[in-house]
Amino acid sequence: MRKILGWIFVVLLLVTLVPTEVKAQVVEKEPLWSHNVDGFFTAVSTSADGSYIVAGSASPDNKIYFFNMAGELLWSYNVGDWVYDVSVSSDGSYIVVGSGDKVYFFNKNGELLWDYETKGFVWSVSMSRDGSYIVVGSGWKSGAESYYGKVYFFNRNGELLWSHETRSEAYSVSLSANGNYVVVGSWDDVYFFNQQGELLWKYKTNDRVYSVSVSANGSYVAVGLEFSNEIYFFNSDGKLLWSYKGEKVHSIKYSLHNGLSMSSDGRYIAVIFPLDSKVYLFDRQGKLLWSYDARDYIWSVYISVDENYVAISSDKVYLFSENGTLLWDTNTSPRGWVEGVVLSANGNYTAVWAFLRIYLINKDGELLWDYKIGNYVYSASISKNGSYVAVGSADNKIYFFNRQGELLWNYETSSRVYSVSISANGSYIAAGSKGNVYFLNSRGELLWSYETGGRVRSVSISSDGRYVIAGSDNGRVYFFNRDGELLWSYKANGHISSVSISANGSYIGVGSYDHWIYFFNRDGELLWKYPTGYPILSVSISPDGNYTAAGSYSNRVYFLNKTGELLWSYKTGGGVYSVSISMDGSYIVAGSGDNKVYLFNREGELLWSYDTGDGVYSVSMSEDGNYVAVGSYSMVYFFSRSPLVWDYSPPLQVYAGGEISIPIKIQYNFSANSKVLVKILRSFEVWSTEEVVNAGPGGLSLIAKFTAPVDAGQYTYKVQVFYLDNGKWIKGDEKTFTLNVKKPPETRTTTTSTTGITETQTTSTTGSGICGPAFMLFFIMVPLVRRRER
Repeated sequence: MRKILGWIFVVLLLVTLVPTEVKAQVVEKEPLWSHNVDGFFTAVSTSADGSYIVAGSASPDNKIYFFNMAGELLWSYNVGDWVYDVSVSSDGSYIVVGSGDKVYFFNKNGELLWDYETKGFVWSVSMSRDGSYIVVGSGWKSGAESYYGKVYFFNRNGELLWSHETRSEAYSVSLSANGNYVVVGSWDDVYFFNQQGELLWKYKTNDRVYSVSVSANGSYVAVGLEFSNEIYFFNSDGKLLWSYKGEKVHSIKYSLHNGLSMSSDGRYIAVIFPLDSKVYLFDRQGKLLWSYDARDYIWSVYISVDENYVAISSDKVYLFSENGTLLWDTNTSPRGWVEGVVLSANGNYTAVWAFLRIYLINKDGELLWDYKIGNYVYSASISKNGSYVAVGSADNKIYFFNRQGELLWNYETSSRVYSVSISANGSYIAAGSKGNVYFLNSRGELLWSYETGGRVRSVSISSDGRYVIAGSDNGRVYFFNRDGELLWSYKANGHISSVSISANGSYIGVGSYDHWIYFFNRDGELLWKYPTGYPILSVSISPDGNYTAAGSYSNRVYFLNKTGELLWSYKTGGGVYSVSISMDGSYIVAGSGDNKVYLFNREGELLWSYDTGDGVYSVSMSEDGNYVAVGSYSMVYFFSRSPLVWDYSPPLQVYAGGEISIPIKIQYNFSANSKVLVKILRSFEVWSTEEVVNAGPGGLSLIAKFTAPVDAGQYTYKVQVFYLDNGKWIKGDEKTFTLNVKKPPETRTTTTSTTGITETQTTSTTGSGICGPAFMLFFIMVPLVRRRER
């Protein structure tokens, strides 16, 4: 190996990661910061949002370095041996290191929480997203030619949960985000385990496996082969989907243990090969999106969880930044784990928070704006009509935006803001922090605050802002009026996970980790409580206060009436993290750790469920129950109970009195056979059709035909959709469009004197070409450009 001593740089290179067959243009920047190291970096890993970078060095340095994004060295630790691998949790709170024959586990402050001595060198380490689980691969030589390996599986406290011996050294390990799946690469075998240590499948490669990577939910596995300079890509059943062979640039081959990194959903795979000087980015289908030549050996590669960054370590550490990512498209998703979603009461707007960003999306899935917050976003709330959005963040601030994405103000509290709630018209905002409740008006003025002494994880405000309920980790529920007067409090036997208040503040629902659902009136009288036997994760009461829905670690959804009678419960396949209920309790939506969204009616009938492929941690429903927004890992889903006008293509210009044809697409998803009525109206109905549709998801492609007005001008029309429910027509979606009506072209008659034949010649007064091929081409292209199919 050539001697590498001196400077090591972190360089920010702006590179577009959007799929393209054209090689990415890389613009070299001046180093943002540099760090002098006597040796070279062997391993690098970044936190989910790129805020923290951990790097490990080789001899003679033998250290762990922990930087923030600005390049400030927060701490370093000398492990006394070559650092082979490092991994950091999503938020940067925990760091695991493999060096020599030891595993080291640190917190963000550089404190060594525990270490463990393995049998043989620790070649590879990997950690679950929250740092709860750690997997370690080691190997050793026994005798002249015999090599052995072992996989270790720990929890955060350093307890060894299980281990498994491999036929040869375990060179590379990778753990899914939730810790449910482990992939291991050995000399010529790939192993796939579940969290309990059961071997689900094994694949013989006949080549040394230098690196492995598994997607967040365990659906995909990437494997790097050393001697053939190749990558294999498998699904969760062990089926080989595709492979790719790298170039052979270097004459000397060095072992790699971090040669693969996969994005959370398996859409992107970053690869380095032992004999190649390039980093490659592939999509899930095996298409090469771009490559970058570092013109040197590359030792490790890493994709951040939010897909915004690709880091590689060579003689330098390179950080590639992604831009141009589209939201709400079948091929894209919000950048990072979607922590929460909340719908405006009318269902027209969805606020989404994911890591450092807040997004506002309209009903058609169009991103209206997004904003990067100074730190992790914990909570958001949206006003009834979507005009205002309040945000609570780990940077100790409350943010307040209008619908256009303009930051109207921010207010700095004394600690992290875990929960926010906004009144219906946006006039008042309640927020909960580490030890306080805050109450502000729409101008950002603090009206009052109250010290609780415990972390306030949930707040809820009545529609008119007259009452506020807050739940704290100290087990207390606090009920305030608008003036900040504490009207009453109640002590439960476990921390309060969720609170919900009726629209007028008359009733309050509370969920606690003491396994009980509580129901109070405005005077603080406990009307009833219901035991579930497991911690309550989410509670929602209907705006009229007549019904309460709750989700629990028991994997159940509970539905109770105002007197505390259990009307029904439903067992899902995982903890129910989030529930939401319509205005009158007619519909209930629940999100479960079994990856599914469930929609029920008031009677407990399951109307439909949808498998998102990953845990569903947040759901929100419009007041009428027509719309449901869902946050699941890195995707946002939007469902409509009523049919939607998905696309329509009015002409740009028509002639007075002429015939008009407008293609219209309707999408629906009914639990039973029904009928759909589609109308086009001006001040009166100009066209309508009634169609019979079957249960389940489907679509209608219609052609609306009607006559244009006889007078030139600009006319406004509406497309309305209705559906039949229990014998009644219920109005669903509505879209508006404008028609520009022009006078028809003038004609004049001329007679030729040579033949006596009368010829009619038409002369257009509206300009040439508007009705020719150019117009038709534009007409066809408009719907494709205007809205992406989802």
